[in-house]
Amino acid sequence: MKLYNRNLEQIEDKSREMRMQLLLEEVIEFLVNKYEVDRKFLQDKAVKIAFVERNSNESHFVEYNGEKKEINTSSGAASFVTHKKQEYDKEKWEFENAIYTSDTNSDHTIKHELFHYFSGVLNMEFNEDGIGYDKSGVVIGGYNKEDKLVDSSMMASGLNEGITELLAQKLDNVSTLRNAYAYQVFLADILVSDKNYSLIRAYFSTDEKDFRDFLSEFDKRQSTISSNNLIELLPNDSFNKMNKDLFKGCIEYTLSFCSSKEEFETEKSRLVKIIEKMVIVDYKNGVNTKEYLLDAIKTIEKNFEEREIENMQKSDQQKQEEKKGTDEAKDETTINNVDIVKMINQDILKQKIKLPNGVEIPVKQYIQEVVAPHIPSSGKFILKSNGGEIPAKQFIEEVVMSVGQEKYNGDINALLEDMTISDTGTISTSTNSKEKIPIGQELKQEHVMSQETSERREHKSFAERAKKNSEPLDNKQRKAGRSMTDRMTTMINVKRSISQSRITKSETQQQTEEMTNNVKVRKLLQKQNSGAFLTEEEKRFIEQHIRETTEAQIRFMNQQNKKRNQGIEM
Repeated sequence: MKLYNRNLEQIEDKSREMRMQLLLEEVIEFLVNKYEVDRKFLQDKAVKIAFVERNSNESHFVEYNGEKKEINTSSGAASFVTHKKQEYDKEKWEFENAIYTSDTNSDHTIKHELFHYFSGVLNMEFNEDGIGYDKSGVVIGGYNKEDKLVDSSMMASGLNEGITELLAQKLDNVSTLRNAYAYQVFLADILVSDKNYSLIRAYFSTDEKDFRDFLSEFDKRQSTISSNNLIELLPNDSFNKMNKDLFKGCIEYTLSFCSSKEEFETEKSRLVKIIEKMVIVDYKNGVNTKEYLLDAIKTIEKNFEEREIENMQKSDQQKQEEKKGTDEAKDETTINNVDIVKMINQDILKQKIKLPNGVEIPVKQYIQEVVAPHIPSSGKFILKSNGGEIPAKQFIEEVVMSVGQEKYNGDINALLEDMTISDTGTISTSTNSKEKIPIGQELKQEHVMSQETSERREHKSFAERAKKNSEPLDNKQRKAGRSMTDRMTTMINVKRSISQSRITKSETQQQTEEMTNNVKVRKLLQKQNSGAFLTEEEKRFIEQHIRETTEAQIRFMNQQNKKRNQGIEM
């Protein structure tokens, strides 16, 4: 902080400096706590502040490009803020702002000027059009490089004084109707609500665009009057020349930010109190301005309630549509053998498809009974080639019905083994939950996985199990593992033989049960190989499964020998 006398000579005055410092800190705390103005922004300006003695003379001094100049002062200004010093460095103007005041000025007056000080810019840079904007609150003027005013479209001097005095009154918790800016203060008070600080932000912003945005928003949120009327408001305007439509437009603007009935009631109560306090001189035509504004609030409230009802109806409708969309999305992602058929191109459904066993069936039946059980719950297949997802409909139409026929001869398991992965990184050949299949529609899958695919899976399973074990398998365990692999592979061969004729429902169920048992046995063996102990029931289950597998192998070998003896070609 620096203190200067009237001739801009720096002086020392501890008493005055202490007084100004206390007022400065009070203003900063108020702006930070009440309007969330950035503390660092305020403190950076505070360290550069200067106070210049102001006396009864109608002039003051400034420094302009290194030269001291005497400027005429408005006789009505007890205290004011201006550029004490300004210099042009060929690129921009640099400012040193100061508060010109006297010891006889009240604390309230100095606080008023402190708000002006914090709202002013400290430099003026030029845009591509060669225009720079000097800004003090919402008094914003565009100047060329010769320091000539070329844009006065945002010099809202009356509104600026209204905002400044409103802040000072809120800080001191006073409301004086005898203030010279009473008319402007009431307008600013209407525009600044607890729900909307955009005008305050524009006031303290160093960017003139924030005030442009406020003016644009003002025109969008009310239709009574133009934002130009806010610009044209003068500091000496009074209720004697009151523009009732300007007040109505400001009320409309403020109430437009209410998003609920509770918010509207709170804001309406605040605005009614402001209107009731105003000292209004009614127009000669007999219009009661207070009643006019109160009636305007009632009309706005009625429109708000109608919109709220309409929004509630729209909300209910939207919820229903969202629910419908969610249900549809759920239907699309939780696909069963009925849903998927509805999605497929009808021309494709009219075709027939050949299964690995040579039997031809309608595509519709193939998709329902063979493909649908393999669709992931997400409704999308994950491609092994790039990890990308592809919708079930697209995968069936573009992959299953083309590559699946040409390369895999309808073998869906082999196709999925080679081209897709599941969410957990394994092949997506597991069937979906039976809950997705309508009651009475049983799966009649026309084929099983190829022998090569089966063998790859079985050997991979035992290899992975051995790799995961912390200690190598003993001979007995390795022998058991090979034995189980051989027996399971033999069982696959049995199934391949059976699949040369159409599989019945009972055979499908039997295969499903056998595959389930195979998986269970593999898990138990993995558990045992990891060092865990099996229960007696688990041991009996393994022994029974091995016994049944062995018996099936014997039956299969007897059948093969019988066919050879009869001269049947295999």
